[in-house]
Amino acid sequence: EIGSGYYVANPIHPLENTIAMLQLDAIGGGKGYYLEASGDRDEEGALLYSIQKASELLETRLQTTIPDTPGSREADWLFSPDYLFNSSNIVANSDDVPFRETGIPSLLLRWQKTSEENLPDAFADEVLPERLEAAGKTITLALMMLAR
Repeated sequence: EIGSGYYVANPIHPLENTIAMLQLDAIGGGKGYYLEASGDRDEEGALLYSIQKASELLETRLQTTIPDTPGSREADWLFSPDYLFNSSNIVANSDDVPFRETGIPSLLLRWQKTSEENLPDAFADEVLPERLEAAGKTITLALMMLAR
């Protein structure tokens, strides 16, 4: 988050001209079967709709999840099966958080069950070309929809 936090504090382009931030985190691998798009339905609804529609048009697998933002849910939600059994609730914050905190709609995109170790020697063996291609096409089509 250091780089994105710095950018939000020192933007090259005015933040009010930024329509969205898509955080691509480990989109070339993972052990799950779905590309995950993590965003808040109220704040990132247009982004979630675009990525979901792109996935449908391309017939790729996509699962939407809610970002784990401390204090953003009622206590009952924290004990619901949707929260407890969602693997995205286990990971630390990513670079989408500083943008979301400034009011810029942001999505975290990654493959399910992606390793969070981020070790340089692990990447080459874990990148799966078919997953990278599916993610790339889905994200590109979603961006084209947002640009219209």
